[in-house]
Amino acid sequence: MPMKLTVADLKSLKALLRYARELIDDAANTSRAADDTARHIRLRSLSRQVDDELDSLAQSLAAAERAAKS
Repeated sequence: MPMKLTVADLKSLKALLRYARELIDDAANTSRAADDTARHIRLRSLSRQVDDELDSLAQSLAAAERAAKS
């Protein structure tokens, strides 16, 4: 059975994903400074994946908020 998330759950998840992206970006910048190009590229890719998840979550959150108002 799928788990139902509340609007508050989605907002918390969004905040956690943003924080994770900040940590990933910091690590990517550190790897660039250390000339670890392969790691930098992998981290930037992961950062883009987190951004995609944030976009998807924002859409889900907006839909949940609209449904809650109905």
